[in-house]
Amino acid sequence: MTEIKKYFDKNKDDRNVSCMMKLVHAVSSAGGKAYVVGGFVRDAILGKDNKDIDFEIHGLDASTIEKLLFELSGSPAVKKGSSFGVYGIKGYDFDIAMPRKEHCIGSKHTDFAVSVDPSMGVEEASRRRDFTINALMYDVEADEIVDCHNGCNDIASKTIRHVCDETYIEDALRVFRAAQFAARFGFNIAPETIALSRSISGKLSALSGERVESEMHKALMKSDKPSVFFRKLLEMDALGYWFPELSALIDTPQAPEFHPEGNVFEHTMLVIDQAAKVRDRADDPYAFMLTALCHDYGKATTTFFNEKKQRLVAYGHDNAAKPLVNAFMDRLRLPNAVRAYVQNLTALHMQPNNYVGNDASDYAFNHMFDNTKHAEDLLLLARCDHFGRGVQLDYAKYECKLSARLAQYRELMELPEATADDFMKLGVKPSPLLGEMLEMSHKLHLKGIPCKTAIAQTRNQFAKRIRMQNNEA
Repeated sequence: MTEIKKYFDKNKDDRNVSCMMKLVHAVSSAGGKAYVVGGFVRDAILGKDNKDIDFEIHGLDASTIEKLLFELSGSPAVKKGSSFGVYGIKGYDFDIAMPRKEHCIGSKHTDFAVSVDPSMGVEEASRRRDFTINALMYDVEADEIVDCHNGCNDIASKTIRHVCDETYIEDALRVFRAAQFAARFGFNIAPETIALSRSISGKLSALSGERVESEMHKALMKSDKPSVFFRKLLEMDALGYWFPELSALIDTPQAPEFHPEGNVFEHTMLVIDQAAKVRDRADDPYAFMLTALCHDYGKATTTFFNEKKQRLVAYGHDNAAKPLVNAFMDRLRLPNAVRAYVQNLTALHMQPNNYVGNDASDYAFNHMFDNTKHAEDLLLLARCDHFGRGVQLDYAKYECKLSARLAQYRELMELPEATADDFMKLGVKPSPLLGEMLEMSHKLHLKGIPCKTAIAQTRNQFAKRIRMQNNEA
């Protein structure tokens, strides 16, 4: 019994699985054949969870399939792409497709001519798949894996291998998908697939930012070692166009006494792998991973050899990263909320460890935490940055002190603080002056000065301007 059969038997009472089984029997009774295709079959063999089930129905025309789906659900089939032969059933979470061929007719990912053919054999139908591990099919009734391209062998040998030269080169996104699967599954990419990917590197510019971002997202969020994604792109000559900021870090050296791992690219790869270990603890796991990726972009433009210190330095790289991060975000069409998160933590990422190392004041720590909405994430990033080096370092002192400082800041934020009403009672009218006074009183609060004292000090500081405002009125 296959793992897929076990899954269906175990979940036979699930409404989706129950409907699937009814569909399989209905297709068979009508003279057709239903196969489970795609990632579900692959992941079942790998022992990975995947509830995204797709069916491919052979031997039945569109009208017959639509009739069967109506009989199953009592409502018309949901046409997810009538010209592509892809259907859904209202209220159920799986797709049904007809066997089809795809042929590129333009430079966009939508520029494909699709021909549906119910009589197409399984081998021909599976040739449109990208990789052998994704071309596997499962014959539900026979409880057999249909493997036309040795996908099972490639799973066993942990290999990403393209199915067909002709279909592979028609969609350059498959280069990114190869890297993504290598990162997620810990697989190698076959030499012939790497060579073919290199041959189409010139087509990468025609891809949309959204499609590239989608593959990067999977690598960053589903892989234990997302660095593999970027390393494989580099190996396939596919890093530079979409990730020029990252590519620039390859030629950016670091002081070996602090970074024995080598250049900034190597450091960044170590950092994102560290970040993958703790991403689930972050407020926004994906934005956190992107910050780990982007945090040192600024080193490409700020690194130089300091003659006085006789070593490489990158002063101000935390702030220099801003335009580079913006360009990266624009290129991949990332939302503004993600941009704000990444910019904020990138600008602050040096402070936690530097402040501990330099025994900074309470105010410095409080001001740092006050400048971010994601204090815990900032400390997680600092930890990843610390361990993203070619040497194991003791971080216990830093973690202990940073945790204590954060707790101290939060206790302070629970104490009363001056409000606009406090100053308006003193005769200050709503105005820029009021904003300046609130800003000053907040700074005093961060220094641990009690509320009443902060109000008095702020009033005294702005007394002359308060009188002028009232006289003008």
